[in-house]
Amino acid sequence: MPVSAQKAWTLLTSYSQLPSVVPDIKRVRVLSRQGNRVEVEQVYQAPYTFGLPIQARLLFEEQAPRSLSYSLLQADQIRRLQGSWTVVPAQGGVVLQHRIELEPNLPAALLPSYYALNETSLRQALESLRRALLRG
Repeated sequence: MPVSAQKAWTLLTSYSQLPSVVPDIKRVRVLSRQGNRVEVEQVYQAPYTFGLPIQARLLFEEQAPRSLSYSLLQADQIRRLQGSWTVVPAQGGVVLQHRIELEPNLPAALLPSYYALNETSLRQALESLRRALLRG
């Protein structure tokens, strides 16, 4: 993306602003900050949550301005969630790399639908993030 690393980093770590950027994040509350560790409560509501609000507490670890990792502390309907963002300087801007590992707490019969809906929502979220970076 043709933006500075600082601009990308600022958007990724503006936790309270995420609901205005990522459509399936409905509410965010920063619970605590200690050094580079930030505990955040998020509420998701999207097709992959089958319309239900899902609350999660996450721990973010910031390695400014290059990497941001997150892991699940507690959640409704999520067994495991962890991932990372990496901001890689490139000619004319940055490359944002996102890795996510997610295991929902759902009956096996719902998993194919869940993963298909989640994949679509993830693509939409990344596109929304790209638009926010380019316009801001």
